[in-house]
Amino acid sequence: MRHARIAATACVLHALACLPPAHAGVVLANTRVVFHGDAREATVRLDNRHAHPVLVQAWVEHGSPPARDAPMVVPFAPHPPLVRIEPGKGQAMRVHRLPGPLPADRETLFWLNVLDVPPDPPASDAMSAMKIALRTRVKLFYRPVGLAGTAAKAPAALRWRLAFEGGAAVLRVDNPTPYHVSIARIVLGDGLDLHGDMVAPFATMDLRFDAPAAGASASGDLAGLRMARLRASMRIGFDAINDVGGTDRFTSGIAPASEDGAR
Repeated sequence: MRHARIAATACVLHALACLPPAHAGVVLANTRVVFHGDAREATVRLDNRHAHPVLVQAWVEHGSPPARDAPMVVPFAPHPPLVRIEPGKGQAMRVHRLPGPLPADRETLFWLNVLDVPPDPPASDAMSAMKIALRTRVKLFYRPVGLAGTAAKAPAALRWRLAFEGGAAVLRVDNPTPYHVSIARIVLGDGLDLHGDMVAPFATMDLRFDAPAAGASASGDLAGLRMARLRASMRIGFDAINDVGGTDRFTSGIAPASEDGAR
């Protein structure tokens, strides 16, 4: 009996290994959603590129865990939350604002989730078919009215400096703006580029010099090469993601830092 179970498990693992990569057939027109504070709703376009109808379920969740003992209230609701989309067709989904307090001095991050559920296989194929539901997540930024500056200019306001954390050199990014800034890539060239990350409003982010390269791989001491490149120029180039999902190139000077770990 034990040998039979092992053989069955091996067959399942082999079948999973042979499956082609899964790709979401329900595509969102937006790679991010900006919900303006004076709007009642935001619209997201869904398109079904499958050759079969699908059920699509949508919901919104917090972008970060709330403070301890804070209620898990998400003041946004997609409509319709569950919809069938025929092959080759589209659906406009509206995200509605619900009652609930949100910070008025900065953006707040949420995630819009879209679950693509394929139909059940025919009964004759049920024993040999595998049903896979695919989830797509995009950022939903709630942007209050009256914030200082603009989201388009926020990347240029970032402050960059070299610092030391736990004895290791890092590239420290300070965001003095009320906007989230999503950095796609830190541009150093020659296979030394760094993957970026998102800096929250009024927050600081550290990027390690020994992180995997973005693009071509570099040989030798990657952290040392990056540090040498930055120390030589004391300038940084980076690509920031804008409201429509494209990237804009920015450059900025880098402030030096002492090795005492001071922030």
